[in-house]
Amino acid sequence: PTTLILTTFSGPVSNPKAMTLPPAVICMSKTRFLSVYPRYSILFIDDEELMRESFQKLVDWNAYQFDIAGIFKNGESAWEYLENHMVDIIITDISMPVMDGITLIRRLKKENNPAKIVVLSCHDDFEYVKEAMRLGADEYVLKNSLDEDSLYDTLEKSARLI
Repeated sequence: PTTLILTTFSGPVSNPKAMTLPPAVICMSKTRFLSVYPRYSILFIDDEELMRESFQKLVDWNAYQFDIAGIFKNGESAWEYLENHMVDIIITDISMPVMDGITLIRRLKKENNPAKIVVLSCHDDFEYVKEAMRLGADEYVLKNSLDEDSLYDTLEKSARLI
């Protein structure tokens, strides 16, 4: 679930994009402002080790008000985690061994899990992407175009739906 964090910033904001999520409260003065921002928890699921490692390093998660709740290599291990934990946003690959992203999305929707779902895909997975969106995924990102800006923009859209 979404948690709130109280943060004090002095001087210029080093990462203006990190401040674009809607604050609950902002109090400003000449050189300081005090704000209450929601923090969002993310679960990342991909069978490729390089993708899992890159995901952790791609973004300064704390600056963007996101917390990584877990990183898993297949849908089954993520499902086991989700049976006892709630997260705000799930980013999942579609094609994985053990349990693929489509099956995971079906289970999440069957259990009325409120998490927003972002699907990772390659160009040749387009039919799977259409299926994932039909099942209730909120966004999709092409793996080969994944960078800090595109990932942040996608997560910001998802966070606004929460």
